[in-house]
Amino acid sequence: MAFFEERFPDCLSFGAIGGPSFSTSVAWTTNGYRTSNRKFLYPLHEYEVAQNVKTEEDFETVRSFFLNVYGQFDGFRFKDWADYKVVGTQGIIIDVSGVKHLGRRYSFGARSFDRLISKPVVGTVTITGGGTLDYTTGIITGGSPTSWVGEFDVPAVFTTDLLSAAIVNRSGDGQFFMSWSSVPIKEFRV
Repeated sequence: MAFFEERFPDCLSFGAIGGPSFSTSVAWTTNGYRTSNRKFLYPLHEYEVAQNVKTEEDFETVRSFFLNVYGQFDGFRFKDWADYKVVGTQGIIIDVSGVKHLGRRYSFGARSFDRLISKPVVGTVTITGGGTLDYTTGIITGGSPTSWVGEFDVPAVFTTDLLSAAIVNRSGDGQFFMSWSSVPIKEFRV
């Protein structure tokens, strides 16, 4: 597997259905007590974009992208329009075994959840405290970074190898209207 450092087309990711997904095992006792085990430290985001593929042009764009990442073989960048920007105090630096990573903090009440950011968007990031940013990993070297602002993508893959499409209509000018029953995309760790 390789990583294709290109972003899935914005015109097709806009309006994607999905979001973060944890993996939790839950056990209930006969008298109503509940125990749970969190399997993932961080959630994996999942998306469905089939509803955005409507025209022949849209379908050609998805097909070309799908063929160039070989179905679910190669990873790629995906813009989650609901969560792609870091502003104010959201941008943190996370130290993982002495390596400085970009992070995004989600706070609610007394709790905070920190997410590692591995695919910052070139030309959008400003780091307070300096340092050199690797835009393919989200790792900062040098400087004394304390925070950051900017945009980020999600490392993702198609979760299918089948391009299953249908022509659902044809306009008077000969344009086809396409339907792809499912275009599932899922985040993965890089």
